[in-house]
Amino acid sequence: MHKVLAFFLIAGFLLTIPACHYSNEEDLLPQDGCITDAISFSADVTPILQNSCVSCHNSSNPSGGVELDDYDGVSAVAGNGSLSGSVNHKDGYSPMPQGMPKLDSCDIARIDAWIADGFPDN
Repeated sequence: MHKVLAFFLIAGFLLTIPACHYSNEEDLLPQDGCITDAISFSADVTPILQNSCVSCHNSSNPSGGVELDDYDGVSAVAGNGSLSGSVNHKDGYSPMPQGMPKLDSCDIARIDAWIADGFPDN
């Protein structure tokens, strides 16, 4: 009887260990803090572009003919691969921002995640 009771107590204890692994918010976030799921054009992508791209790529003065100040312009370069190619500094694309270091790796990951999700207008 004691062996059976001890077995169930040990089994019950062991089953609770995995449930406690993610006991706080920090454990639920990626190690680098960069969240790339459920990326929104308006909440996530637009602020990145406003801070780093729109001063040169806007409808008033679209450098290289690229407009990044509205969804239509951004979706065009997202769809043809040049947005990701440029921000990732891939061969064959103009590295952007021009004459500047690459964007923050998390910003690039968010842009790439939004593109991979089909670049929704959300």
